[in-house]
Amino acid sequence: MPRAEKRDWITPSAGDAIHAESEVVEARRSKSRPDRGLVRTRIRVKKRDGTVALIYTRLRMVKCRELTA
Repeated sequence: MPRAEKRDWITPSAGDAIHAESEVVEARRSKSRPDRGLVRTRIRVKKRDGTVALIYTRLRMVKCRELTA
């Protein structure tokens, strides 16, 4: 199971209505696997009142589209 690089638990509580916002902070092609790319995302989880409940950053490996000339 992939792990978060950085996780800041701020105020999550059982029963909170939440939503998440995801931001791509970095995207690059893998040097060792050119058919793959690395995408770093920062996810902010907010409660209904707009307060931030959780922030975490992940690095994911994804399949790249083929380049066409």
